[in-house]
Amino acid sequence: MSEEIQEIRSLISSDNKFKKSLGYSSLLQFQQHSCVNASSLQSLAHSAQSIISSIVFDIFDDHDEEIEAVTDDVVSILGSFDHRLSALETGMQTITDDAVSILGSFDHRLSALETGMQGLCDFNCGRILFGIVSVHK
Repeated sequence: MSEEIQEIRSLISSDNKFKKSLGYSSLLQFQQHSCVNASSLQSLAHSAQSIISSIVFDIFDDHDEEIEAVTDDVVSILGSFDHRLSALETGMQTITDDAVSILGSFDHRLSALETGMQGLCDFNCGRILFGIVSVHK
């Protein structure tokens, strides 16, 4: 295997994005050169599997980074929704508590009014029974 192919494999396997880019550029030039040079073509054929493995790894690695970025965005959006839903729930609970309080107060006043009316009826019935008030016909 030629030294040039080894250098290309080393560059492609690098964690440095600049070196990796340089490796892919060099691989493209080497492939173009191998079209007219039999020994270059043979070197390329012998190292094809390891080069292809590196390329596939890079594709999946880049894809994982994109998935991670999208996942981070989705988590952020869901966190925002959760925050807004919590705020809405708190607001709705306040409204519900106020409504229960108002209805409780209304029920209490209605009961007091009922009791007062019953007392008035009892009072008037007592007056009528004892003849204090005449009943008009």
